[in-house]
Amino acid sequence: MTCQFYTFQSAFLGGDYWCDAENKRVNDDIYYRYCRNYSYDECPVYKKYANSGSGCYLTTIVCKVLGHEDQHPVLNTMRNFRDQVLQQQEEYYPILNDYDHIGPIIAMKIDHDPQKQILSKLYYDYYLIPVTKCIEQNDYTLAVQIYTHMTQSLICRYHLQEIYHHMKENGIKESFCPKTAGHGLIKK
Repeated sequence: MTCQFYTFQSAFLGGDYWCDAENKRVNDDIYYRYCRNYSYDECPVYKKYANSGSGCYLTTIVCKVLGHEDQHPVLNTMRNFRDQVLQQQEEYYPILNDYDHIGPIIAMKIDHDPQKQILSKLYYDYYLIPVTKCIEQNDYTLAVQIYTHMTQSLICRYHLQEIYHHMKENGIKESFCPKTAGHGLIKK
């Protein structure tokens, strides 16, 4: 798997070796040394950006971009749902696992998106508010469906399908702990 910040872009857009974290073309040496050859954790750019932010794209949308407090009712409802429902029922473990692994990448992509304000408002209104209402009405099935659609939409927007597919192929690791899952783990 290549670096989470690497995106293929056509020569029309400035070259095919592109770093989303720095929003610029990467020279051939850096690309072959870090981006392509599974050594991205040694890359100075990766080190700089991989550990920035919360790793939680819901917090990125609600707090970092839209400016709400961390104890915002939408986030509190989502956190309670995670703790009281998702972490308690094995059928939801894949959702928690996905969030821990793809969530930090999505959070970083949102944070660096030039349209993050519009995007965050749209996702807040169109996804997060409806998910919260479903949770409050104990319609957990619909809440999960809406949340999953939101996540898939963000995966597509940021061209993360390859990373997501690779993650899904690997499944849930033995180290997965449901009691601590669903926070958006940041790779160290």
